[in-house]
Amino acid sequence: MNVLVIAVSLFLQASEETHRAVADKAGPAVVGIRAMAPLGERSGSGAILTKDGYVVTSYAVCPKGSENIRVYLRGPRILIAKLVGTAEELEMSLLKVEPKSDLTPVEFGDSTAVKAGDVSYSLGNASNSIINNDSASLGVGIISALYTLREANGLSIYVGKVFETTAAVNFGMEGSPLLDAKGRMIGLVTLNYSPSRFLGNAIPSNEIRTAIDKLRKAAVAEAPIPEGEARPGYLGLTVVDRNGKVVIESVDRHSPADRHGLAKGLIVLSLGGRALKDAEEFRNLQKDLKEGDLLFLKIEDEGQVQDLKIPLGRKGDK
Repeated sequence: MNVLVIAVSLFLQASEETHRAVADKAGPAVVGIRAMAPLGERSGSGAILTKDGYVVTSYAVCPKGSENIRVYLRGPRILIAKLVGTAEELEMSLLKVEPKSDLTPVEFGDSTAVKAGDVSYSLGNASNSIINNDSASLGVGIISALYTLREANGLSIYVGKVFETTAAVNFGMEGSPLLDAKGRMIGLVTLNYSPSRFLGNAIPSNEIRTAIDKLRKAAVAEAPIPEGEARPGYLGLTVVDRNGKVVIESVDRHSPADRHGLAKGLIVLSLGGRALKDAEEFRNLQKDLKEGDLLFLKIEDEGQVQDLKIPLGRKGDK
């Protein structure tokens, strides 16, 4: 009996340490958000994506036309944000703040590896806990189900894969990250619910990352370029991780990628002679390239390997 008591005590202690580690790791990346939307003021949560101030939140918190957007960080600190863009079909909005120093971004996890029964955490601005009390609200639970929502319900328009979590999802948590046991973001908490019951649902993080990249690229392309400074290079494709390979997910029409025959489903083996370990590395390797730079790609198409040399263009050119 004493051995059992000791074992249970050690298990509980390990669980507590895991909970604290998740809160400590992800806490600085979770923010409260207030915005004046077309139909009145709204509050919710968000997650910092980059050190220079990109923030993801729910479209329910910051729909199109939102103004006077305030982002509340630990401190408390308040930063004014602009609405970079929205992806209504994913219930997602992207904001940008201008911090005076680097912010702490959330780390993404691989949502394709999530299974029912996995530990999950909610962390956000429940009932304005960040705004009013300078403290994010942590909830602990499990992934209780994985399923596909096939029709819109109530205020939600998202249709697609979701995680159902037993971690607390209270008012004000829309737009907060759903986290795994390592404090990594595996989902974006949404208003959605099944037809028969309201539960904590989150859109898998891999579903929104491509949209985030597109909105960020569009924001960069629209920013004024100082005279004489080279414009960012534009390839015109998105990639995802699939079965351990970097696979082309989409190609923009009339883009350099399109003109050189790249298409959805092709595998990208290397960039600039460097073998790729994942899609994030592909994005990082090309993000600093400028218009006119040459991109050297090795592509696999149904077992056939091809080397391509593609001059980067300017977004919007045909």
